[in-house]
Amino acid sequence: MNLPPHEYLELARDRNITNSWVKMEGRLYYKGPERKLKKKIYMSARFKPESWLMKLQIEGSEAWTVRQVPSEGIDGISVLKSEGAPNSEPVLGDFQLRPEDLTLSFIYWNFVSEEESETVKLQRCRVMNLEHPSKKEKVRVWFMLEYAFPIRVQWIKDGETQRQLDFVGSHKIQSSSNPDKYFRMVEEVRMSNRGWKTQVLFKKFEGDEVTASAQAPADLFNTIK
Repeated sequence: MNLPPHEYLELARDRNITNSWVKMEGRLYYKGPERKLKKKIYMSARFKPESWLMKLQIEGSEAWTVRQVPSEGIDGISVLKSEGAPNSEPVLGDFQLRPEDLTLSFIYWNFVSEEESETVKLQRCRVMNLEHPSKKEKVRVWFMLEYAFPIRVQWIKDGETQRQLDFVGSHKIQSSSNPDKYFRMVEEVRMSNRGWKTQVLFKKFEGDEVTASAQAPADLFNTIK
């Protein structure tokens, strides 16, 4: 709590990522004033300490590939639309989500100010206001004090909150090579604002630490039909 905000942000940005891979499958739900949507969602990722690659796929719709190099900050995040969606099918934007939301790209935005600490879901948090380098959008981020990881985010444009994201729960993935080592993936993402809400709920998890004797699957980034 006594760290200056810039030093604390460095902790959040310099994530100690396990050399690993993961596959996740779940459901994506949207409820708005005019329609409801429901789709299966798949996420596969290859994490390395220096960089990582993630593919996000929606059933019968589009697929996105996101590459991130944490040491390069926001400049190290590349979002590529790897496969288009049929015109008749909903795309990620219809669920009020952007691929970079799930990569935590906002934590690399420019620091503006810090507010008084708050408690969210029994977690004491430091609350930071950050601004996109273009100055077109701001975020308010609640970082869990102990882990320097965001638990709540509000995107703000023209002084109005556009979306609020909450991360809920985590799934433990054990290393097959080292029984004392594990990493965690978020189980649920909730996004909402006035009049609509979105839920990403992951139910199936596969993953492991990558070692000489346990390599990542060759089909990790295959397209789901």
